[in-house]
Amino acid sequence: MPANTPHVPPTAVLSHKQPVTLPNEKLRPAISDHYLMGLEHRRVILRALPPGGRMLEWGSGDSSLWFRANMQKDQLLVSVENDKRYADRTGAIHIPFNSGRNATTGEEELLPGWEEYVNAPFKLANTRFDVILVDGVVRTECMLAAKKLLKTGGKQYRPVMLRV
Repeated sequence: MPANTPHVPPTAVLSHKQPVTLPNEKLRPAISDHYLMGLEHRRVILRALPPGGRMLEWGSGDSSLWFRANMQKDQLLVSVENDKRYADRTGAIHIPFNSGRNATTGEEELLPGWEEYVNAPFKLANTRFDVILVDGVVRTECMLAAKKLLKTGGKQYRPVMLRV
């Protein structure tokens, strides 16, 4: 990581619309330079992953590709995704299920299939993770499940605010 990388406070709000260029990052050609999660936030999350560490994310996208391209060879990313297009693109575990919003309240509704999406990581051979990122659907339920999957001393992140 370049020495001039600015420090990001632990409670920094994630940028959702800021284009980012990555002149010094290891990139794969298919990765765009427009991320929903800012470069500095991805760096903070990746720095929290120890050598040989395991990271889980609910929700996948360009940041998933960035994490994989910039992880050490002995680090692992497991992604769970409900949208087949993203799962195919990122290599995530695909759990088909539609999320929806209540037309009256705007709140996310729990539609059939959400339990399988939330519980998919519990079916893995190793269900303990050093870092967990919740950036998909049914986030409250995923955050609750993450507490059971997080190793002691591990870090849990959500898209609106980084929790360190």
